[in-house]
Amino acid sequence: MPDGAIYKTIDGGTTWQEITGGIPYVKPLVLRFNPATSELWAGGVGLYKIKQ
Repeated sequence: MPDGAIYKTIDGGTTWQEITGGIPYVKPLVLRFNPATSELWAGGVGLYKIKQ
């Protein structure tokens, strides 16, 4: 796995999927997931949203 990327797991950590997508800053300081909208927000130098 590359350093600084964003990953998700849906099986308790057995497997991981890289979901960094088009986020140019891959070492976010804050990650927040909104289960109601399935959005992952990443904040650092900017604020980015990934729809899952």
